[in-house]
Amino acid sequence: MIPRLVYFEPRLESTSEVKVFSLQSFVSGGEPGSRVLLDRYRTGFKGLLLQPVGVDSVFLVGPGTKLRIKEPSQRFCLWHTGDIAEKDNPLSRKYCVETVVTPQGFCPKHRNTLRAIYTLCFTLGGSGSLEYCRQLDKALAGEGRYSVYATVLHGKVKVGSTRSWRYIERLAEQPHSVSTVLVETTSSYEARGLELRLGRTSGLTEHLKFEFRKMLEEDLARDVNVLTNKLRKLSQQGFAFEVGKLVKVDADDPALLRAVSERRVSELSDKTLELVSYYSGYIVFYDPAESAYAAVRANQLLHGDSVVVLS
Repeated sequence: MIPRLVYFEPRLESTSEVKVFSLQSFVSGGEPGSRVLLDRYRTGFKGLLLQPVGVDSVFLVGPGTKLRIKEPSQRFCLWHTGDIAEKDNPLSRKYCVETVVTPQGFCPKHRNTLRAIYTLCFTLGGSGSLEYCRQLDKALAGEGRYSVYATVLHGKVKVGSTRSWRYIERLAEQPHSVSTVLVETTSSYEARGLELRLGRTSGLTEHLKFEFRKMLEEDLARDVNVLTNKLRKLSQQGFAFEVGKLVKVDADDPALLRAVSERRVSELSDKTLELVSYYSGYIVFYDPAESAYAAVRANQLLHGDSVVVLS
């Protein structure tokens, strides 16, 4: 089976105020701290969408499903029938059945499709992506809407861009302590261009990676202040950003994560595992033979012939 998507539907759990201190707040007689709203979501894990090799449809396997995983022997084309500009129902998608020939993950038939252009716009490194963003904007004729956002974890600030309807989902797919939207626009060219400019700004990055265990050691209060003060500094440098609502996506069961260890696919091959959950880019399994939980990077399994369903 080919795992095509980690399927989850984030749900809002709470909205609260958090206090933010400016640098002047720590000076005698300086500014008092301000307050911003923080929306906290749960991931809302539903399961994995699997595609049988040679069949274009997908089906859902939920938590508790017994399966085996392995290193993929081949990768399959990313093209599917889902809408680019608007949210679709992933369960109704039809996926390509052909294997990959391009570095970005497409077969010969789909290497020049709108989905391939979208992928090149948002994943190709550097300014070379912008020409594909121009093509995307021309094809969609203003129908798309995009968000440029910033996240922070362990005091390190990352910038990103995505379709606006995917913003909360995108947060759930990556390590973060807290995040906020900086800009919304109907132009992918503008969104990606701003992301690239910000990524070259001192103190910001387009890439932020942490080991699974390190992601759990967050300091929310510190990271809220790091992020908001960084945005204030950027505003002084000519970027018209305001500190808006903050967002955080939590695990469905944070307590369970403390018992989870990061593992490589090769360490778990041929074991009977139970599908459990998903957190920040990791699929969580339970190994009954060892009475242990294991986290595997989702990108090691997705779009390859990497899963066998047992029940």
